[in-house]
Amino acid sequence: MVNQKVATYQKWFKKKLCDSEKCPADSTLRTYAYSMAWLAQRIDGFEDEAVPDADVILKYMEDNKVSNQRRLSSYTALKVWHNCRSEADCSKKYCTPLVLCKRAQDAEYDNQKRTKHQEKNWIDYGTLKKFTACLREKTIGFNKNELWTKDQYATATLAFILQYHLTYPIRRCLCTVKWGVEASTEYNYLDSKTREIVYNKHKTARWKGPLKHKLSRPMWRLFGLLKKQQKMREINSGAILLGRYWRPMSKNGYSSWMKREMKGCKGCADKQVGCLMIRHSVITHMRRKELTIHQKNDFATRCMHSCGQNDRYRVH
Repeated sequence: MVNQKVATYQKWFKKKLCDSEKCPADSTLRTYAYSMAWLAQRIDGFEDEAVPDADVILKYMEDNKVSNQRRLSSYTALKVWHNCRSEADCSKKYCTPLVLCKRAQDAEYDNQKRTKHQEKNWIDYGTLKKFTACLREKTIGFNKNELWTKDQYATATLAFILQYHLTYPIRRCLCTVKWGVEASTEYNYLDSKTREIVYNKHKTARWKGPLKHKLSRPMWRLFGLLKKQQKMREINSGAILLGRYWRPMSKNGYSSWMKREMKGCKGCADKQVGCLMIRHSVITHMRRKELTIHQKNDFATRCMHSCGQNDRYRVH
């Protein structure tokens, strides 16, 4: 029932907002649609072309102590709804509550502290970026026309993973991506024509749908070196990431591999720096660049989780 409402509202928003050149991204439309469906499921008076008065919705939020994050997304969706219907007076009713929610949420996030585990294993973004650049240059210097040793291949693999993380702080789903296969909705794959990694199977696929990440030139070059090494070992398709014995990594194996290989980074010899800790470091750094709620939602979507979860990554 919820999915049907989300689809209905998404279709409505797309029809109203995509007639101009400034059409929002699909992830933004889904966010609006999900917020409207969430409200419709809990508050009486929602119909295909009508919503309850703002006072009813604001009272529900107060009585049920709804989180600031949920209020932000709901009020934003309602403002867009009323603006699409040229109901400026109704839209203005959400301006003050929206500002108050934003202030309360920022105050909450600004006071967040790292957990004991994070304090012990945290890696600075600047250190991570320098280590990535060093690995990239080292990998490019390898002789690409001969078989690499296990250590050389591990270095090249880590260089690709970290280069990818600096732009898309992805979950462990990166180890499930396949190359040299036909496009399909049944698995995650690399599209060699568009140089995009397409994620069909991920934690938020139910709400976000397929996600596409465009590989930058450094990412594509590093992947090309990995692919050539695989082909020299007569591996012409399969997992994009292989372990020390050139076998596909499982998600748990990927995490363990990362923690072991990251000990070569400056200051990480006694730390457990896996995929999650790197994500925390990158997201915390990149969160400072966000200006609008649309940018927040888009970045959270690329990270494969909600905007609220993304905000919890912002710690001192």
